[in-house]
Amino acid sequence: MEGVLVSAATGALKPVLEKLSSLAGDEYKRFKGLRREVQSLSAELAAMHMFLLKMSEEENPDVQDKAWMKEVRELSYDMEDSLDEFRHRVDDKTANPDGLIDKFKNFLSKAKARRRVAKAIEDIKVQIKEVGDRNRRYRSNDIFIRTSNNAAVDRRALEIFEDASKLVGVDGPKNELVKLLKNDGWASSTLKVVSIVGLGGMGKTTVANQVYLELKGEYDCHAFVTVSRNPDIMKVLRNILCQVNNEPHHNIETWNIQLLIRKIIISLEHKRYLIVIDNVWDAEAWGTIKCLLANKARNGSHIIKEWEKVETSIGHGLERDASVKGMMEILSLSYFDLPCHLKACLLYLSIFPEDYPIEKDCLVRRWVAEGFVCAESTYSMYESGERCFNELVNRSLVLPWNIDYISGEVQICCVHDTILDFIVSKSTEENFVTVHRVPRQTPPPGNKVRRLILQGQTEGDATLLSDQIYSNVQSFITFGLLLGDSYSFLDFRFIRVLDMKKCQSLENHHLTNIGELVLLKYLRVRTRSITELPEQIGKLQYLETLDLPYSNITKLPATILRLENLVNLRINRTSCRNMPGGIRSMQALEVLETIYVDQEAPVSFLEEIGKLTKLRKLCMLWSGSIQRDLDKASYKESVKWMISSVQRLNNLETLDAQIESNGDAIDLEENNAMPQEPWFPVSVRKLVFGLCCMPRIPSWLKSLIHLQILDVLVKQLDQESLCTLGDLPVLAGLSLLIVKSLNSQRPTAADEARLKVSCRSGYTSLRHFNIMGAGEGRSISLGIPMVIFEAGSMPKLERVRIDVDADITISVTDDRLDFGLQHLSHLTSFNCYVYGSKINTWRVEAVIRKALYSHPKAPGFMIDRPCYARTTSALNERVRLRML
Repeated sequence: MEGVLVSAATGALKPVLEKLSSLAGDEYKRFKGLRREVQSLSAELAAMHMFLLKMSEEENPDVQDKAWMKEVRELSYDMEDSLDEFRHRVDDKTANPDGLIDKFKNFLSKAKARRRVAKAIEDIKVQIKEVGDRNRRYRSNDIFIRTSNNAAVDRRALEIFEDASKLVGVDGPKNELVKLLKNDGWASSTLKVVSIVGLGGMGKTTVANQVYLELKGEYDCHAFVTVSRNPDIMKVLRNILCQVNNEPHHNIETWNIQLLIRKIIISLEHKRYLIVIDNVWDAEAWGTIKCLLANKARNGSHIIKEWEKVETSIGHGLERDASVKGMMEILSLSYFDLPCHLKACLLYLSIFPEDYPIEKDCLVRRWVAEGFVCAESTYSMYESGERCFNELVNRSLVLPWNIDYISGEVQICCVHDTILDFIVSKSTEENFVTVHRVPRQTPPPGNKVRRLILQGQTEGDATLLSDQIYSNVQSFITFGLLLGDSYSFLDFRFIRVLDMKKCQSLENHHLTNIGELVLLKYLRVRTRSITELPEQIGKLQYLETLDLPYSNITKLPATILRLENLVNLRINRTSCRNMPGGIRSMQALEVLETIYVDQEAPVSFLEEIGKLTKLRKLCMLWSGSIQRDLDKASYKESVKWMISSVQRLNNLETLDAQIESNGDAIDLEENNAMPQEPWFPVSVRKLVFGLCCMPRIPSWLKSLIHLQILDVLVKQLDQESLCTLGDLPVLAGLSLLIVKSLNSQRPTAADEARLKVSCRSGYTSLRHFNIMGAGEGRSISLGIPMVIFEAGSMPKLERVRIDVDADITISVTDDRLDFGLQHLSHLTSFNCYVYGSKINTWRVEAVIRKALYSHPKAPGFMIDRPCYARTTSALNERVRLRML
C-alpha cells in the first residue's frame, strides 16, 4: 500500500509532503514567496521520510536513532496541524462575505493566515536543522567503540528443538480436568473448584472451553464468563445471571449489586451448575464471585477458574521473567515482519480495553480517518481497510469474535491479552497512543498527546481534558466520560477523530460549537442523551463520517447538506424521521443508513437518491401500514420511483429496503404480471427487499451475478423459480417469505406442491436456506410446497429454516415420505415449523426427527408445531428435540 499516509514509523511526514506539494501549485501562487519556502522545506523532509522508512525495518535501532526518529515524527504532526489550519482559512467554503466591509475582513484574515503559515514553516526549518545538527554532533558510533553486541537470538530458530511433548494438543489437559470434575471421591455435598494457572498465551482458555463444551450438558445450568485484569464486577454478575437464567431481565443495566446477587442466588438454588471463570487476575474479584456461587450450591456443582500469574504476567513482569521476555521477542519479530501500513493498524488496536469486542466496520472507518489506509487502483478506501483487517485476522494477530455464518467474514474481533500488552507497550514507546485507564496513566514528560483514549470514567475527566498537554490531540476516543455542564471541546482545535461512547453526561449543549472543530473527519456519538445536532455541523467541510445510530436525534439540520466530503452517514432509523431535501448535493456519500421514508415523501426526494452515484450501501425504512386503496396507489408510485432511482446506482453493493408493517402484500405489477427488466443494478451483493411482493422469482434475477445474500417476498414458489435462483453463482444466503391472502388456493398438482433440488439445480455456494410463510391474519401462509433435496444438491448448505405444510406433503407423497435431508452433507442446523392436521403434523415431524437423528453430521435442530390442545398458557407449543 504505497500511498499510505500516516504510519507509526514516519508519523505524518507523507501527508505533510503531499500538502506542501499542493501549496507549491498554481492555486496558491498569489501568496508571494510561499512556493520558494515550500520547495526548500520539501526536499529536506523527503530525505527524512526515506530515512525513517529505512529505519522502520530495523528491529533494534540505535538509542540515538530512536530519539531522532521520535523528534521528526513529532515535528511532522505539528507541521500537519499548521498546514491544515492554513488551508482551511484560505479555502473555507463556508465563508461567504456580504458587503465591502465583510470582504475586507475576509481578505485580512487570509493575509494573516499566510503570515502565520510562513512563520510556522520558518520555525520548523529551524527545528529540523537543530535536530539534524544535534544528531550528527552526538553520534556515539563516531566516538565510541561498542564493547559488546547484544543482538537477540531469533526465537523462531529455537522452536525446532522444542520438546515434542509441548507441541501436542489439548486432549491431555482436557481429559485430566474432566477426570477431576467427575471424581466421585470428593464429598458429594461440597462445591468443586478447579483452578488452571499459567502465563498468558499458554492455552488455558482453550482447555477450559473444551472442558466446558464437553460437560455443560450434564448440568442444570452453566455459564462461561470472562473477568479480565481490571474487572467490572457489575458486568461480570450481569453476564452470569443472563447465562444461568434465560428469562428476560428488563432494565438490568440499572440494577444495583444487591439485586443482581439475589437474582443469581435464586437462579442457582437447588441446581447443579458448571461455571467457568476465565482470565482471573484479581483475588478480590474472585473472592466476591466465589462467595456468591458457593451460597446455594447443589451437590455436584463445579467451578473452573482460569488464573493469570500476576507476578509473571506480561504487564507486570516484562523484564523479570525470561519466558515472558522470550515471548515478547517473538511478538517483536512478528511485528517487524509487518508492512508499514499494517504496523499502524495493529498499534491502533491498543485503544481498546481488554476483551473488548471490536466491530470491523467502525474500526475500518477510523483507520481511514486516521490516514492509515488509502484507496488503491481497484479498491476504495473502505475496501483497502477491509483488506488490512483480514490480513491481521489471517496472521492471527486479532481473534475472530463473531463470524457471519452466511458470508463467512469476521464481523467482530478481539485482541489476545498477550498481544494487547505488547502493542500497548509499543504504542507508549513511540507515543502513538495515550491510554488513560483505571488507575490513571499520565503521558511521559515532554510528550505531546496525539491520540487520547479514556477507558472508564471519573469525576476529574473535564479537568483532565482541559490540561494544556492535550491541546495537540488529533484523536479523542472515550469508553466512558463525565463532563461538567460548562465543558467545551473547543480546546481540541486540531482534532480529526472524535468518538464518544457511554457518555451519559454528554448533552446537546456540549456540541453547540462543534462546527469550530474545522479539521474534524470522523464524528461518532453513541449516547441516547443527544437529541439534536446544531446548525454549525455544516461548517465541518472535511467531515467524512457522521455516525449517529445510537442517538435520539429526531431531525437532521438542513446545513448537513453542505457536507460535500461526507462519505458515511449513519442515523437511528427509529428516532430520526426527517431527512432534509436536497440530498443530491452530498455527492461523496458511499454509505447511507438508515433513512426513514414517509409515505407522503415527495417524489423528488426519491429521485435525488439516484443521483448519489458513489453509494455502496443504502438502507431505508418505509413508514406505516398500507390499508386504504388511495394509500396503496400512492405507495406503489413511490416504490416505482425508488426502484427507478436505485437502477442508476451502478456502485451499489447493499440494498436494504423494508417497511415498518407489511400489512397486505403489495404488488407493483397489475394482474401479477412479471417485471420485464431488472429492478436493481448488477453490482448488488446483498439484497433485502421487503417493500413489495413479487408474483414469482423473475428471470432477470439471474443477471445479478455478484449477489451473495437475497431476502425477498414472493407470492408463489415453483420449480422454475428454484432453477432461476440456483443459477446465481455466489449466492450464499437465501431467504424467501411466501405471502398469500386468505382467498389463495393451495397447490394441488404434485408438480406444484413438490419441488426438487438436485445436483443440476446449482446452489454451489449456498450456506443458508430459508423458506417461511406469512399470510393475512395468520403467522404462516397457506400451502407452502414441499422441498426435496436429492443426492448432491446444495453441497455447502449448513443451515436450513423452512415451514412445512403437512397436509400438502402427505397428499403428494408416495408410501415413503422422504425430504432427502441425508443428502445435505454439511448440514449443521435445521429449524422448521410443521403445520396442518394433527395426524399429518405428527407423521411429518416423526420423519424429520428420524432423518436428523441418523444424519452423519448430527445437526442441531428444533421443530415447532401448532398447539392442538386448548390451553390458556400459549398459542404454540415448542417441541425442542435437540438444541445447538
